[in-house]
Amino acid sequence: MKLTEFSLRNPLAVATIALALACFGVYAFLTLGVGIVPNVNTAQIAITTTDAGADPATVETQVTKPIEDAVAALPNVDTVTSTSSEGVSSVTVQFTTAANANLVSVDVERAINAARNRLPSDAEPPAITQFDTSAYPVIGVALSGPQSPEQLQQVATGTVQRAMEAVPGVQSVTVGGGQEREGENERKQESHEPGVQSHMLSSCEKSGECHADDYEGWPRGLQAARRAL
Repeated sequence: MKLTEFSLRNPLAVATIALALACFGVYAFLTLGVGIVPNVNTAQIAITTTDAGADPATVETQVTKPIEDAVAALPNVDTVTSTSSEGVSSVTVQFTTAANANLVSVDVERAINAARNRLPSDAEPPAITQFDTSAYPVIGVALSGPQSPEQLQQVATGTVQRAMEAVPGVQSVTVGGGQEREGENERKQESHEPGVQSHMLSSCEKSGECHADDYEGWPRGLQAARRAL
């Protein structure tokens, strides 16, 4: 009732407040950040350990169990799930909202290093990965043509991948699905990191009748790669 009386007695002040709120709303809407894949820091860690030749039962008792015991003692741990398969142990640690998402990977790494002597001597060092939504693929590109799979692989890695990596804002580019020599494949596995993966084929690419206008909406890096083909 008092608010109504104030509004009736001071219409100019009420109109000013309403206009200010409207302007603030328009400003907030225009400056609102929008992302296809927002960068969300989740307190979730994946631990992958390889023990070549070990059966699932051995992996569970000698690899998975010591890792589970080590990470379960950390503070703010919500759940610990694991999968033991032939030669590979996968442990996922989910922390509560009270945990610092920027520091949980450091805590897990310290716990794993402390339990390293309990793992088999022939097992590979555990790989610790924090889930990051910004590392998910955001664009896909596919190549097809009369060339052999090996030649298409060379074009993908030598031309398309380099052109996309030169685009500002691109974190990483990963090429998959092609055929390459065994030696090249081994070197690639050692040097490449997970990142953006590319698999998208337009209808004009399938028919082989693409024109210049079909690529106007593509990123500059892809346009440059297309001109180089």
